[in-house]
Formats: sequence, structure tokens, C-alpha cells
Amino acid sequence: MLKFCPHCNREMTAEIDSASGGILCADCGTLLGYSAAALPPGTVVAGFRIENEIGRGGMGVVYRATQMNLLRPIALKILSDELSSDAAFVETFFHEARSAASLSHPNIVQAYDAGVTREGIYYFAMEYIDGETLEVKLNRSGPLSPLSAFQLALKMSAALGYAWKVRRMCHGDIKPDNILVSSSGDVKLADLGLAKSMYEESVKRDVMVTPLYAAPEIICGKVTSANLASDIYSFGAALYHVTVGEPPFKSEKIEEIYRRHLSEAPIPPSERNREIPEALSAVILAMLEKEPGKRPASWDEVSAMLTEAQDAYQLTHSPVDAAPPLSRALVAAAVVFVCLLFLGGVFMVLHLTGKKSPEPAEEEKAPPAAPVLIPSREDPAELDARLRADWNSLKKKTLFFSPERRIREFRSFMDRNNLQESLLQEVQGEMARARLEIRRRRRAVSAYAEEIAVFNARSRFALWLDRASTLELLRIHARIVNRGKLSHLQRVSAARSRELMTSAALLRMRLRLLDSRNGLPYPPPVSGERKGTFVGKQIPPERMPPKTPVKSSARSPEKTSVRTRAVSEKRKLPEADARDEFISILTRQVRNFAPDVLRMQLSGFARKYRSREKEFVGKAELISKMLLEGDPLLAFFFHCNESLQGIPLPEVEKDAFYVQVERNSLRIMVKDGRVTIRKRVRLIPSLVSALKLAIYRAYLNEPFRKKYSPELQEYVIVNSFFYDNRHAARNIELSTLPENRKQLLRSILADIGDAVKRARASF
Repeated sequence: MLKFCPHCNREMTAEIDSASGGILCADCGTLLGYSAAALPPGTVVAGFRIENEIGRGGMGVVYRATQMNLLRPIALKILSDELSSDAAFVETFFHEARSAASLSHPNIVQAYDAGVTREGIYYFAMEYIDGETLEVKLNRSGPLSPLSAFQLALKMSAALGYAWKVRRMCHGDIKPDNILVSSSGDVKLADLGLAKSMYEESVKRDVMVTPLYAAPEIICGKVTSANLASDIYSFGAALYHVTVGEPPFKSEKIEEIYRRHLSEAPIPPSERNREIPEALSAVILAMLEKEPGKRPASWDEVSAMLTEAQDAYQLTHSPVDAAPPLSRALVAAAVVFVCLLFLGGVFMVLHLTGKKSPEPAEEEKAPPAAPVLIPSREDPAELDARLRADWNSLKKKTLFFSPERRIREFRSFMDRNNLQESLLQEVQGEMARARLEIRRRRRAVSAYAEEIAVFNARSRFALWLDRASTLELLRIHARIVNRGKLSHLQRVSAARSRELMTSAALLRMRLRLLDSRNGLPYPPPVSGERKGTFVGKQIPPERMPPKTPVKSSARSPEKTSVRTRAVSEKRKLPEADARDEFISILTRQVRNFAPDVLRMQLSGFARKYRSREKEFVGKAELISKMLLEGDPLLAFFFHCNESLQGIPLPEVEKDAFYVQVERNSLRIMVKDGRVTIRKRVRLIPSLVSALKLAIYRAYLNEPFRKKYSPELQEYVIVNSFFYDNRHAARNIELSTLPENRKQLLRSILADIGDAVKRARASF
């Protein structure tokens, strides 16, 4: 190999000293570093004493070592010379290694330490497993039994799901060689996160993940790094190997393996190994879908599918009335007892016959001949017709069976009969349709659970719902309950029934409250309260704005001319008309509040009086601008992004904070105390409601309120007029708006009070 020698000041041929593992300059003998492949036993690397080599691979060499301060065995991975010379890879490698060290799971190899020594040796210390890799075990003893495969798959899916939830970590190279089996039978997942780092650099160095287990999107280059969907595909391929004994696509040419991954459907595992149950075979095929969107969406879904398949297998293969094993002594005593009984019977017969031996018969009769089974000589056409009749009868019989039971019945029919090619293809086609039905049902279960989650999330914001939205959610609840009566959805419906009942109860309470208020989404006015604060706490007199003194006219009323009084009355008429129409518009919204209708009516009002009544036009425009829904509301939030940054969003996700809103998504920041993750969440209606509630809640916190722009403060206050009127006056006083804007908002609040009074009088 060539290495740069600082003493010779040029690249020189380097040699590895087998005694020390050092890389020496061939010319001057200067130590240029250490080779990962030649560290002798006894070498101490960062406090770890190397004992012997365990194995080696594309990343380097793994040694069994002893941690000298704790005297415990560890596995020490030393990066290869090629990888350790790449600074970009080393940085990514250690970032992932430190993330892996923070994971603690019984089925994940625990990472202890990672670093670099002064001699330039890059190491990674991890838990030592006294055992072998799963690939070695499969090569030695063949595929696992169904029950062992279920247990292995559930443990690995739980480990991968834990890593994804805690650190959003992908493995990147799931295969039997990265699953360790200890001498006690425990299974551990190795190289979590490290294979991902290796692959992220593979674009530059032609280092690829294992082709036998690579996902199609990675092979064709649609995805440049491992992700959740590609890990699920690799896990399905590894599980295929575990149950069948070899990967789904095998060839001596890598290009042929890639082609089959991209275009060829795998043979169902149950057809290659008859011991594999159809349910487990269906789960493996679901994970091996070519399109990432058709695979299970999460590790929780994978675990649920495996658990369901295992339950079905145990129900059909559980031992019934199994007797406990007998001891050898008990078996021997039973044999002796039976022999004694037999001898006693013989002596009794001889005694009854006079102790005479039987005379030989004149002709010894031949023993009866054993029955001979003659193979059927049924005509092939008649045989095919009979099998088809049996097949049609079986299809009618299993028409209302579950898909899993239909597959078992069809499999039994195939095993009992020697089917012609055409009938065999028909039976296999029915089995394939049953498998597709199983997968459709699983997807329907997942979609149903997500629908329930969205419904419950929207129901939490019943305070912000009007009558129409509340009725719509109750109709959705009725549809969800009716769908839960389907056989494949009953389990999810039963598990979430209490949440559904609670959400429906909240919505019905909201509906009764709206009915008690004649449809208005806020409380009716209380008699005796001052105009402008018709509900809730009154504004203290000391906090009320000072009244502007009215200047007395120089002329007495008697001296005012008739013409002047007429002009004054004529000028007041439009104002009275505008105020009356403005109050009438608000009154019509008392029974059935509809923000879109109110906005449209106030926009028409503003156009009508724009040139005459500035005060009421300003009120109408302010309400129209602040009662926003849909895309206009998101555009308004986008305009206020700087004011909203950092407000907590616990309804969206625990420990989440607002970062930015975009056209169809919300960017949040999640802090779990150890790491900060930025995520993008699609803005569905429930999340928009959550965002509105978070903005209102943060307004009550003074540090956040000081950051709010005047427009955002007015948004909160105007919306509280219609959704939280009890605290509307308080919200006005808490704001930092100029006094003239506060006065305008107080005036709007008074007009709404007059509208409610007028509406109550007409009821």
C-alpha cells in the first residue's frame, strides 16, 4: 500500500509489521499508523486489551477484547484502513455510533464507546455476545421452526421499532449476519445505525448494502439512503431467509439479483416450506412489496401483523390433552405387569383344557391374505370432472369462511389430490386472492385505526366548533361505529370504544350547550351588565379609558336654526341605518353561526358603506379579516410566522414547538431532553384546530403575548368574541394594542351584545 511519509516527504510503499500491527515506511521505517487487520493479541486500544479476532467485514475487523477498568469482555470493532482515511465517513460513523450508544433495549447489542486513539486507530466498543450469527446457525441447522421464527421476528421488530421511535434510527443493512444468537438462545441486533452510515457514503465509494436483502428503491436509486420503508423490505427478505433457508432471490450474479428484486415477485414462503403458516407467509410478502407505499407503514404495524399471525398459528397448532411424559421406571413396571398378566392367562387356559397340548390339525390352514390396495383405474377425464365437482363444492362451502381458513382448506385440497395443471392454477389463484384479501383487511384495519385517531383529535377541540361542525363530527362518529361492526374491524373498535364514547359525549355536550344558547357559540348576555362587557368579568372602573368631555356649543338650542337641525338629522340617518344593518347581520348569526356566511355578508356591508361610514366599515373589515378558515387562515399564519415561533404544540406531539407553517404542512421541533428533531406534519383539519388553540393558549402567557404582532393579537381577540366570549373583555385589556384599537374592539363587543339582546327578544 502507498502511504505519505512525513520523513521522506512523499508517498512511499508501506509495510505492515505483523508483531505490532504498525504500518511502516519501507524506506526509512517511520511508523505511519496502525492497520486494523493486524493488531496482535495484547494490544491495548483506548483501555481495551485485544484478546483474539472474531471476524472481519467491509467496515473492518472485530476483536474480542477486555475492558481493563471493568474487567468485562467486549467486542471491539476497528475501522479498516480505507474507511478511516475518509474524514467525511468517519464523522458520520461516529455521529451514528454515539446515537446508537444512547439506545438500551434487550434485543439490541449495547454500544459502549467510540473514538480515535493518538495512533490513529478508529474503534467502536460494544457488548460481547458469546454465540454465533443467525446466518451461521441457518447454514448449520436449516430454517427455523414456525414458532421460533415468530419469536425471532417479534423481538427484532420490537428492537427496530424502539430505535425508530427513540432516535428515528434506521439500520440500513438488516440481514441474518447482523443478528446474533447467544449461547443461551437470546437474539440481538448488531450494527444498528452503523450500516446506515456506511451506506450514506456508498454513493461516493461504491460500497453497497447486501444485495440479497436490498430494497428496490435503493437498488434503482430512487432513495439515496436507508429509510423506514427500505428497512421493512430488508427485514422481510431476512425473515424469508429465516423461514425458507435462503433469501427470496438468489443468483451468482449481482445484476441478476438486482433485476429480480426490481421486477420479479417472490415465491410465497409457504409454497417453498410447507411448515410455514399462510398467515406468516402473507406478512412476509406484505413487507416484500415493490412499492414502498404498499408495505406496512410502521414497525408497530409489522408487530401487530406478526402477533395476529402467531395467535392464529397457536390456535390451530396447540397441543390438546397432552399427557405428561412417563418416567422410565414407571414404563418398566407397566411392561412387567402386562407380561405377568399374559403368563397368568396362558396358565389358566392350560389348566382348563386338562393340561393337554393341542393336537396338530390335519391340514394347516393358511393365514388369511392381507388386503391388497389396487390403484384406481378411473378415466383421467372422469377423475378431472370429479375433482372439479369437489372443487366447486369446496368453493361454495368456504364462501363465508375467513381468508385464513379458506387458504387452509385449499391447501388441504391440494395435498389430498393430484390436480391437473389447469385446476391447480385455479386453486392457486383462489389462494392468491385470499392472501390479497388478508392484506386488504390489514390495510383497512390500519386506516380505520387512523380514522379513529383523527376523529378523537378533532373532538378534543369541541370548544372551537360551531353547530354545523359538531353535527358533522357526530355523523362521522356514527359511521365509525357502524364500520366497527365488521368482523375484521371489531378488534380495533373494541379497543378504542371508550375513547369513541368519550369523544361522542363531549360533542353531545357541546351540542346541548349550543342549543341552550340558541345556536350561538358563546354564552348569551347576562342582564344588568354594562354595554360592551355583556358576559364574563366586568372591566374595573380604574382600567376603563377616560371619557372624552363633550364641548358645549356656543349657541343655545333655542338659537339653532331649523335648517341646521335638519342637516344634523339628515347626517345621522345613514349612521343609524348602517348601525342597524350591522347589528342585523350579527343577529342573523346568533342561531346558526357560520363564519363563511358572516364574512360574506360583512364584505358586502363594507362595500355598501365604504364611502360614508368609516367606523362600521372598519368593524366589518376587521371581523372579516380575522374570522379566517382554510387556505386564507394558513396564509395569515404564514404572515405571522415570526410571532409564532417557539409556542408549544402539545396537541400535535409531546414536547413539540412551532417552527413554521407552509401551504400544506406544519414544521415543528420536538425536544425530548437529549435530541432535537425537526419534523414536517401534514396540515389536516384537526391540526389546524390544534394550531388555533395553541395560539390562543400562548396569548395568555405574557412572554409569548409580547412577541405577538398587533394583527395576531387582534386575531385572538376577535375570535374570542365568537368562541370564548366569556374572556373577550379580559383579552382586550391584556393586549398591547394602542388605545384607539382597543376602543374599536370594545365597540365591536358592545355591538355583539346588542345583537344577542335583539336575537333573544325575537325568539
